[in-house]
Amino acid sequence: MKKVWIVLIVGMFIISMLPGIVGENETAGNTFQAKKFIETRKVIPIFTEHGFQRTPNSKGKPGVYVIIIYPTDGQTVSGTVIIEIDSNENPTIKIDGGVVGNGLTYNWDTTSYSNGAHTIEASAKGNTDNVVVTVNNGGGNTPPVVTITTPSDGATVSGTIPITVDAIDAEDGTLTADIYIDGGFVANSNSYSWDTTSYSDGGHTLYAEASDSGGLTDSDSITVTVDNGANPVEKYALVIGISDYEGTGNDLQYCDDDAMDWKNFLQGEGYTVTLLTDNQATANNIDAAVNDLLVDEDGNDYVVLTYSGHGVSYPGYGSCVISHDLYYMTHGWLEQKFDSSDSPHIYFAFDACQIGDFKGLVDNNKVGAFASNRRFSYDGDATMKNGVFTYYQMDGWDNQNFDNFEDDGDYAVQQMKSWARNYGIRVDPFVKDVYNGPMMP
Repeated sequence: MKKVWIVLIVGMFIISMLPGIVGENETAGNTFQAKKFIETRKVIPIFTEHGFQRTPNSKGKPGVYVIIIYPTDGQTVSGTVIIEIDSNENPTIKIDGGVVGNGLTYNWDTTSYSNGAHTIEASAKGNTDNVVVTVNNGGGNTPPVVTITTPSDGATVSGTIPITVDAIDAEDGTLTADIYIDGGFVANSNSYSWDTTSYSDGGHTLYAEASDSGGLTDSDSITVTVDNGANPVEKYALVIGISDYEGTGNDLQYCDDDAMDWKNFLQGEGYTVTLLTDNQATANNIDAAVNDLLVDEDGNDYVVLTYSGHGVSYPGYGSCVISHDLYYMTHGWLEQKFDSSDSPHIYFAFDACQIGDFKGLVDNNKVGAFASNRRFSYDGDATMKNGVFTYYQMDGWDNQNFDNFEDDGDYAVQQMKSWARNYGIRVDPFVKDVYNGPMMP
């Protein structure tokens, strides 16, 4: 059985103890600076339950924006393609640097262009978006088709099994594939005998790739579950803390410290911890780490996810966490991920601003602790060296001797409220508990 923990600490306000700085609250000579995320971009990249999107900044009237909606970057196209653009101006449309039209749509006859890569650009008043697509109208080299034929995607396997691959090219015939398991190369062959007993029980990724004589490549990837009989309780945690935000003045102070404290605590409880801090915590890395977490866990495991960093409530999307590279990642995106979870023992901790919509994660057999609902979360001072909510969570484990998430979370909620009253600050932390009995780490 595996145990997985997820701890999220997001969207904090920094409290500065330096006198003389203009802040929200001044008490006994100390100035507390609430430093929320200030958004100045015209277009926001967002991870949602419907996939990746880019949307105009909806906070106030946006400036000029231009977004190519279709085709998407990296797409292969053929025939006549309708180029679609979202803009509040009348953009100029270029293909490979040449102007082809103006407006929000353009019918592009790709048969007038060579097969291969082409750049679509849309611009208005100094604002530009571009995508690179591949035109493939046949008549030349066609890419191969690679298919992993056994095992099937989603299969449960044990012992020694065959991996077989079909790699067919219209011009070159049968090709030889490269086979990888969990990213590691194992064979240049269209078949491979895989001894699964050399791998841990749980999810594993099989990948095959082949290239034709013209340099075109195709690949296939599947996920299987190894089950060789033993199924012990395992514990998995994903811990994220972001103090450094790429290229902005929105840096925080103690979110990476929050993550390190969670990591140390969870490792002490026997968890295998994946840690992402600062520039490691890009949107793609966070998305991949969540996927890996859910591949590893099964119906016997414990799971924890913690996040400390910026959070925001964005119109039309609700609560979001913000990655190091400034992507908004919505509660809907994460809820959709955890819809497929198997673990009966999942804990979430969010130390972030305006993070309340993430309570949608907490359904059967889950517990969540949240530093905020609609209000803000705060970084502590130099004596705390944590976000305030995380500080009291760690205090609960280290000094109050709590042995379960519910008691520790309730303690952090009450202590944060007491702390806030001392400084005239309004906070709204909470715990949501949908677990039968106390949830132990």
